[in-house]
Amino acid sequence: MSGLSHKNVPVWLERNILFRKLFLLRKRYLTRLKFTHYSGAAEDVSIRKIFSGHPAGVFVDVGCYHPIKYSNTWALYKRGWRGVNIDIDELKIELFNMTRPRDVNIACAVSNHSGTVKFYRAGLFSQINTIVAEESRLMKSFVTLDVPSRTLTEILDSSKYKDKKIDLLCVDAEGHDYEVISSLDFARYQPLVVAMESHNPTFNQVEQTEIYRYMRALGYTLVGWCGETLLMASAEYAQKLEASRA
Repeated sequence: MSGLSHKNVPVWLERNILFRKLFLLRKRYLTRLKFTHYSGAAEDVSIRKIFSGHPAGVFVDVGCYHPIKYSNTWALYKRGWRGVNIDIDELKIELFNMTRPRDVNIACAVSNHSGTVKFYRAGLFSQINTIVAEESRLMKSFVTLDVPSRTLTEILDSSKYKDKKIDLLCVDAEGHDYEVISSLDFARYQPLVVAMESHNPTFNQVEQTEIYRYMRALGYTLVGWCGETLLMASAEYAQKLEASRA
């Protein structure tokens, strides 16, 4: 099955139970992993520092991709944290159910409205799947599927974490991050730290983006920047971080 991670396969093969199990076992056990950090740009190292002295908490990971590789939350999971992992690709959620059964794992698109959306899938277990049509133009090839979409608030309200405050919210939605974040009821869920993508190379460009301005309006402050990931803390938690470093 070498190379299948980046290709779509015939529907009959994808739906074959034996193929799915063998494929997921390969993704779980035969994938090379970095043990100094799990995130792509070591975001999890910064996140662990931000939450030092915070023994256990609740995370929500939208666009979670893989339970270990490139994960911002695997190191936290091993420390006793629990939460909700959401991905548009049901195959990835199958792997989460195999590897992280103590989490709530949900296959669904997340947006600022409920309904049905177009899912552009670049390949089996691809990192660049998206529901943004413009993003699909960057793909060499893709298949289009109709999938259900819900707001983040609706998803959490239907889980065991309803009305529980979030410690860490991670969003990696391939060009759809603003719609995901703006679909959360911040007044109720009050995430302490939000990790979100930005492809802008300078801070002057970052602070002009809609998503950054939205977070600033909610009182969040930039407390870390790792690769293409911005780490923003609530006003209350940012003050706590400042006090701990004084």
